Order: sequence, then C-alpha cells, then structure tokens
Amino acid sequence: TCDKDCVTVEISGSQTLQVDSMTTYTATGQLSGGRPVYGSNAIAGDFLHYLAANGVWCIGPVIGSYSCRGVVADSHMFADEITGTFELFDGTAMVASPEVNIQCAGNGNTTIDCNFDDGICGYVMDHDADFTWDWYRGSTPTANTGPTGDHAGFTGFYMYTESSPRQPGDEARMVSPRVDITGPSCLRYNYHMFGSETGSLNVYTDNGRDGWRQVWTRTGDQGNFWNEARLDVDGTSLQVVFEGVRGTGEMSDIAVDSILLTDGPCPTGCSTVRLSGSTTLMTSLMTTYTMAGFSNGHPTYASTSNPPFFLHYLEGNRGWCVGPTVGVPSCGITAEDTSLYANEITATFRITTGGNWVLVPEVQIACEV
Repeated sequence: TCDKDCVTVEISGSQTLQVDSMTTYTATGQLSGGRPVYGSNAIAGDFLHYLAANGVWCIGPVIGSYSCRGVVADSHMFADEITGTFELFDGTAMVASPEVNIQCAGNGNTTIDCNFDDGICGYVMDHDADFTWDWYRGSTPTANTGPTGDHAGFTGFYMYTESSPRQPGDEARMVSPRVDITGPSCLRYNYHMFGSETGSLNVYTDNGRDGWRQVWTRTGDQGNFWNEARLDVDGTSLQVVFEGVRGTGEMSDIAVDSILLTDGPCPTGCSTVRLSGSTTLMTSLMTTYTMAGFSNGHPTYASTSNPPFFLHYLEGNRGWCVGPTVGVPSCGITAEDTSLYANEITATFRITTGGNWVLVPEVQIACEV
C-alpha cells in the first residue's frame, strides 16, 4: 500500500550497477504516460518517468522513450508508491536488483485541503478498485467529455477518471488523509461531470464515530463546467473517499479539484447583493442584484433596473461578469474569482472604460440586508 505522494523521491540500494542513478528525483511538473516525471538531482537531463506502452517506470535521459538504464514493472501513479523489483542495466542486459528501493525523500501533507497543483497532498489510490484516478492538467484526451483545465484556471492540475479503456460500472477510489476535527465543519470540493455517457461520482466519509457512510452522489452529465459541492460534516476526525464510476461509454470522464475543509457550518449565499464603490465608472451598475437562477454552476443575479443587468459567472473566463446577457462575455465589470456565491468574491473588480480595463479596488460586494 502507498503512504503518501511526495514531490521528491529517493532511489537507493545499488553499490555496483548504475550508482549515479542512486539519488533523489524531484517532480518537474511534466507528465509521461499520465504520471509525473521526476528529474534527477544528481545527473542533469536524467529522469524517472513512466512508459505506458511498456508498463514500466524508466530511469533515463529521454522522457517517453525506452532509453532506460533502469526499469521497474509497476503501474502505480506516483513514484513513491512503486513496489516492483528494479532491474538495472549492466552494459549488456537488465539485471534484477531487489536491493534497490524507492521512498519518499520528505514529509508529505496530512491535510484534506488540496488543489493538486503540487501533487496529491497525501491522497492515495484504492488499488483494490477497478482502476485509479489520474493526476492531469489541460483537456482530457477524449473529445466531448472532461474539463478543458483545472477549476481555478487553465494551467493547474486536477484529478480525473479516464473512461476510455474501462468497462461500464468500473470504479476508481481516491482516499484522503485522516484529519482531526473539533466540531461542525464544511467540506467543499469542485467537480466536473460532462459527457453524454457520464456515470456517477460518489462521496463517502468516516467521521471517527459513525463509520463509513455515503454522503453525496451525482449521476450523469452535469454540464461542461466546474460545479461546487458543500457538505456539513461533524465528528472527531474525518477521512473522505471520492469514487468515480464509469458510465456506459468513453464520454464519461469525471474530475475533482479544489478540495477544502473549513471550520463551522457550510456558508450559503444571500439572495440579494449590492455592488458599490465606483463614483466615476459604470456608476449605473453600482446597485442591488437579486438571485434569479443558475448559470455555469453558479447563481445568476439580476438588477432591478429596466432593462436589467446581470451578475453572472463565465466558465470560460473563470470569473464573474456584470452585463446585459447571461452567459455572454459582454461585461462592464469583471472579477477573476471562482467563488460559488457573489457575496464571497474577494478578487479586485475591474471596470471597462470603453477601451481599457481598470482595476478598481474600492468596488465592494456584500449581502444586502
């Protein structure tokens, strides 16, 4: 079983073959075969990377190529999870080297919070499941399913279940670290479920008191955007399992990102908010907005003016917009903020002058009592 992911791993044990490769390797942010690439901290241009076609991790100079001085047949997603026997090249052939081992070279996180940009924060894969979640960024490989980028933008990482090689009903489970809690808490996470054949995302928790329970589920296409879920949890400790279930076909990728555990009950949005603060630019938009529906996984708010303006979220911009049409980026005011409710926006608002965008820190948004 694996204990944790880590940014740096150490390979050690050989005193005769490939001694220079007995060193530490740090994640580079690249991927090979859907798994992280680790760069040697001793040999410039040397890497530990995964070759999906061969089912092996490889130590060598060319990422994605079988130019290996050492290999290990093991399909674990992170290098610190490898349990297979290494083979090292002796100049003629690969030689089994059971004395070689790999381990984490530093302490991993022990928190449920994770945006996955620097690894998987101590989450582990349940290898008794049918398949595993993948650490990924950008668009998933299969068309018409999966996100085009992470929840907060387009350059970060997220976790997802790749459906293409799987069978209907296959399950992948990702398990969080266990953390202590002292009372009512709020578990938040963002999920992406887009595709005509999408299966289910299930969430289970163990609060240290009641055992494992399924506390949340969604099935089918939930739209081509990131949604946010919020769950009130209580107990003495908390551990969470995210279970992705493959749907009827390959258009069934499911993703999770931006997991956060906070103290206290889950906050809810207020029905009416007020924009204020600008005395020269877009002053007509400094008014109240009342919740009037949903768009792109977020509430939409309408002003009382005639014609009305709308405060709404744009998935393609990863931010909020005030404009005349919901879902259209014809904005007079914007905020690059992915908060679920408008009253939670903390980013600095920008206002257009007609030709340029100006940051206006004095603009504020708050609940209208």
